[in-house]
Amino acid sequence: MKPVRRYYEQIHALLLLRHTRGVSRYLRRFVDPMPNVNSISTRTMPSEIVEDERNLFDRDGTRMATVVEYETDLPAAPAS
Repeated sequence: MKPVRRYYEQIHALLLLRHTRGVSRYLRRFVDPMPNVNSISTRTMPSEIVEDERNLFDRDGTRMATVVEYETDLPAAPAS
């Protein structure tokens, strides 16, 4: 886990959880860029798909990333 993400999850998120009321779910999404995706986007894709994407997208300018999701279920808030 990256240092900033580790801090967020182990320090910042715990502070939020300690000082927040009435929240039942806490969801975080972190984006991880994928370097050098041009090689996988043409070598493993069928040529028909590559040609189709050329009609829709700027393939040379396209960047890919994965998203890592963290979810914390919180206890239901007591009824007032």
